[in-house]
Amino acid sequence: MRIPELLAPVGSMEHLKVAINAGASSVYLSGKNYGARKFAENFTIEEIEEAVNIAHMHNVKAYITVNTLIRENELENVINYLSKLYSIGVDAVLIQDLGLIELINEYLPDLKVHASTQLTCENQLKLDYLESKGIRRVVLPREMRKEEIENLKTNMELEIFAHGALCYSYSGQCLMSSFKGGRSGNRGTCAQPCRQKYRIDGIKKQDYYLSPCDLSLFNQLKEIANLNISCIKIEGRMRSKEYLAIVVSNYRKALNKLKSRKETKSEEISLVFNRGFTEGQFSSTSRRSIRSGHIGLKIGRVIRSGKNQIAIRLHDHIQTMPEKGDGLLIVKNDNDYGFEISQNPIITTLNHFNSGKNKQVKDLTRKNKVMIVKKVWQNKKSDFNLNESEVYLTKRNSLTKRVKEIENKGSSYVKSKLMLTFSLKNKFPHLKGRLTLANHKVIEAEVTGDKAFEKP
Repeated sequence: MRIPELLAPVGSMEHLKVAINAGASSVYLSGKNYGARKFAENFTIEEIEEAVNIAHMHNVKAYITVNTLIRENELENVINYLSKLYSIGVDAVLIQDLGLIELINEYLPDLKVHASTQLTCENQLKLDYLESKGIRRVVLPREMRKEEIENLKTNMELEIFAHGALCYSYSGQCLMSSFKGGRSGNRGTCAQPCRQKYRIDGIKKQDYYLSPCDLSLFNQLKEIANLNISCIKIEGRMRSKEYLAIVVSNYRKALNKLKSRKETKSEEISLVFNRGFTEGQFSSTSRRSIRSGHIGLKIGRVIRSGKNQIAIRLHDHIQTMPEKGDGLLIVKNDNDYGFEISQNPIITTLNHFNSGKNKQVKDLTRKNKVMIVKKVWQNKKSDFNLNESEVYLTKRNSLTKRVKEIENKGSSYVKSKLMLTFSLKNKFPHLKGRLTLANHKVIEAEVTGDKAFEKP
């Protein structure tokens, strides 16, 4: 079993700190130009140098995305930019443009290149071609099935997307944004037309026909570890610090447990931005989202809605119990109703509820639980009958504290250990250092001063 590298998205310097503290093995980020997420905050060349230095201090690799299609009048500037990235010491660059790969091989042959997912390398012939061009790693298309990945043979490293947004088009090569809004996804300015509602001829109902659910292979990490996968990638350079902290830290825990042949489950990753989850084509499954925005964790169904309270039959497998200050979303057909819980809800059993005795249960692992949410003036109004609606937990207040801890203090994921020993040798100062990296590699160095200590 091979535990893959965990690659996290970084859209700003703040996100870099969160990704490192949450347990990322590597990060990917972009400059102000030539990256496929032009609307992210992104980095100046000076900030890239600082980010790479910070990452390397924590034994984290830094990859830079230069993964848009390059125009001919940009070639000189792009090569100069890549030359600066090489001098900074970036670990690799992600490239989509085949012509640019040829120029890198000619002018910057020692710069490591990863083939972007937009190169659509989904079969053995393409894989062999990219390997012949000196590519070190290929980011496989999100559309590949597990069985297809198993059959690939290459000396290059293979990377797959494990979590985040899915594109309606093949490997992000959508032209809809260009046709509809004059903005190209292949130039980093996608307008996301797939997230809008559409009407099909002959069908009156408008719906999100082109908007896929988000990808999550969290429950497939054991399968991934048994494949020849070097790296799993989290999507989301334009998402929040909360998303980054919770998703990366949960994947880190799960990967660490795999080292001991243990598997883990998590409801936390459903509490940060997602449009509902699918395992996509990796497991030959895909489905569209019910809305373009955040859905959250599905926790149950409304069984009775009265003037003063809402009764929700909780799913038995749910471990996260909503609390005061958390957010709920109630969805029924095309209608939805969201509000913040204003009082701590009552958790009782279905039998107690049916008998009119809403007795709070202490054992929250019991089955057949009912959650009763009191209506107060802030959340009284809804313009549809809530009965038989699906209920989602969209916001969890307690996660905010956790995110701040990750951002400010880091976590228990030790990246490297440095021991410094100072001594005097024949009155000359002597410093010895021993650095133990997370992969157990040891680097030692020592230096002796050229001036002897003097009496004060």
